[in-house]
Amino acid sequence: MSASPLVSVILPTHNRSPLLGRAIDSVLRQSYGNLELIVVDDASTDATPEVVKGFSDPRLRYVRLDRNVRAAAARNVGIRASSGEFIAFQDDDDEWLPNKLERQVAALVAAPKEVGLILCGFRRVEPNIVWHVGGQGYVRRVDFSRYFGDGDFSLISTPNWLVRRSVLEQVGLFDERLRSLDDWELGLRVLQACRLQHLDEELWIQYQLRPANAGMAWNESLMLHDYPILLEKHASRWSRSTVAQYCFHTARMHAMQGRLSDSRAWIARSLKANPLGLKAWSFLFASYAGDGATRLVTRAWNALARARRRIVGLVYEHPAYRGRYEVRRPN
Repeated sequence: MSASPLVSVILPTHNRSPLLGRAIDSVLRQSYGNLELIVVDDASTDATPEVVKGFSDPRLRYVRLDRNVRAAAARNVGIRASSGEFIAFQDDDDEWLPNKLERQVAALVAAPKEVGLILCGFRRVEPNIVWHVGGQGYVRRVDFSRYFGDGDFSLISTPNWLVRRSVLEQVGLFDERLRSLDDWELGLRVLQACRLQHLDEELWIQYQLRPANAGMAWNESLMLHDYPILLEKHASRWSRSTVAQYCFHTARMHAMQGRLSDSRAWIARSLKANPLGLKAWSFLFASYAGDGATRLVTRAWNALARARRRIVGLVYEHPAYRGRYEVRRPN
């Protein structure tokens, strides 16, 4: 291994030993070899140490934590232990295609200094469908100052990233208070400091074979914890509409857990930001009618949201929208 690898790859893991070997192997088999791979074991209790010991590549470093600190803190441990000029991230259940780093490194080396982040396309594998996520039409819509839940923001997923260390030194590392949206929040800060460049190529595979609510990205209890932190850090730079959306959905999640007084407080914040918010007003009135009325209004708005997603999904499958993302159904 080079004394000073250009790229440091950070891979946090926790109790994913059956999948971890594939993720590690896909990094070590990259056509670009000037790298170090730092596997941060976030206090796993399964066979993770044995899986890592199965690799003899000198570019692999193993850091084991004594207690579980979650992904954001584990990634920060890896970053602080790394030495590369460029930082990349791998997840323990995903797979890189062999030329991922080669293509991203070439792009970042050739890019002007104001480009600090290279994103790429990828293949998303779900139980009944396979997507190509990418395209110039897609990346033009990536706006991390919008509400997180308003659309598909998969391009900010950390395995997409190749980022300059100098950018992270400028904006700071992952916020360790966050339990789910740490990548999203760091992306907000990164893109305040630099430009991004998008490679419209499928360079890795994201496996989403669990139920939608089984992971962290759409786990409402985690988002309920994270949204107030996002507002604390970024509301002053967001539009009133975006602030209202975060406050409204925080209120909705409180209401669904039976905390109506907390829900009303967040509805008030939402209406202060956007006094014309129809959903917020409907929730406020329903909250005074009791828990049953609140749940009824929630189900009604959720049904409308599902209908909208179905319509949007049909539109995205139309050839005119293939620049945003392409659907490939399994045979």
